[in-house]
Amino acid sequence: MGELESDSASRSFIYSMNGSKLALIQNSDEDDRYVFYVPEEFVQKYRLEDDTVKYDLRDGTSFWQYQDGAIRLVRPDGTIFHQVGMKRIIKHPDFLAVSVTHGTAQLALFEQAMWDKYQLTRLAGEDFETNTLITERKLAAFDPTNYEDPAGPFSGEDNSIPALMQRGVVFMSCHNAIWEQAKALIKLDINPDRLSHAALAAELSNHLVDGAILIPGAAGTLPELQQAGFHYAT
Repeated sequence: MGELESDSASRSFIYSMNGSKLALIQNSDEDDRYVFYVPEEFVQKYRLEDDTVKYDLRDGTSFWQYQDGAIRLVRPDGTIFHQVGMKRIIKHPDFLAVSVTHGTAQLALFEQAMWDKYQLTRLAGEDFETNTLITERKLAAFDPTNYEDPAGPFSGEDNSIPALMQRGVVFMSCHNAIWEQAKALIKLDINPDRLSHAALAAELSNHLVDGAILIPGAAGTLPELQQAGFHYAT
């Protein structure tokens, strides 16, 4: 992938690769509308059914230009690298994002003390020797008003759980998953205090990261959220 440089004064972004400027994203007015410039020789251009224009760049990335003036930069694997002007196409800017965390993802909501005591790496896998997902990164201290900074606290460079909570995301912890994880630890003989199944599950439940909400189970909570107007996305 190339690099994205920002100019906060002009609210513009330049995307370049190997020294070649592939695209310029420029804020055109005070209403968060953006315009997009790209040399034709660098792209294949497609117009989609909803009049969104998709530009495929030679390095595998793509730009999506929406009719409302928003622009999204997408990596070759389909994940979002950066986006600007999205508040124009989000009709509910005061929306609430909720993570109904379950399965092995639930392990990310335990304090590091529980990871150390119960060797939770054994359940999480070798990619997580410690619970790096709860480690607050330096980006959280950056200017929160510059929400379009491609390397700032609202970027993909800072997706830690504390950062997401500061942005307003609510994390729910599935007790059914905790119960199953306590059972797995006992089966692996990782139970230094020789606690009962219920007592071990209780200790894990009492050591969730600050701000996490314990729920009886994800499967029962999701329909309740949907009845309240939430939409489920995986």
